[in-house]
Amino acid sequence: MVSKAISTYDSQTSSPVAVNVCLILLDPAGRLITSTGRVALLDDRLGLRFPWEPAALSQLSPTNAELLNQEPALVLFVDSNEDEELGPVRQMLQPIAEKVVAESKANGEEQPLHFFYAGEDDMADSIRDFTSLPDCAPLLAILDVPARAKFVKDAEELSPSVVHEFLQDYLQGRLEAEPI
Repeated sequence: MVSKAISTYDSQTSSPVAVNVCLILLDPAGRLITSTGRVALLDDRLGLRFPWEPAALSQLSPTNAELLNQEPALVLFVDSNEDEELGPVRQMLQPIAEKVVAESKANGEEQPLHFFYAGEDDMADSIRDFTSLPDCAPLLAILDVPARAKFVKDAEELSPSVVHEFLQDYLQGRLEAEPI
């Protein structure tokens, strides 16, 4: 797990030592709620959504983009930040993301990937640049930064069935990875 480092000092040598800090949340039965509690805390500093059950679908932001460095993620890039454009994107992806999360929970497994949508902003541009994604929208991609791989869906028009088929092909290992 990737986490932030805090500088401290070794009591024997007085040399700086990096210590990894993470926040893992468990339910009362000891089952994992989230291994990315630090990201959840940064996204919800007042704790209004505590205990931070992972959202099935999130809008990509500077705080949750850290998850891209840790685990695979499906990202739908759109060319607007207006609710008129983002609303239909959320409506299309939400049931697909919720189904994957529910199936993973029912099987006692971690979800295989995170689900994001990204508007037109500096964060999305930075991720596109880093992963060498084309500057077109809408653009559907699965980014696996730890494996340095990406999977891009080339489609004229996106629909729930296109997203579902792309996701199933990824989960079944039928897609050809491109290097990041």
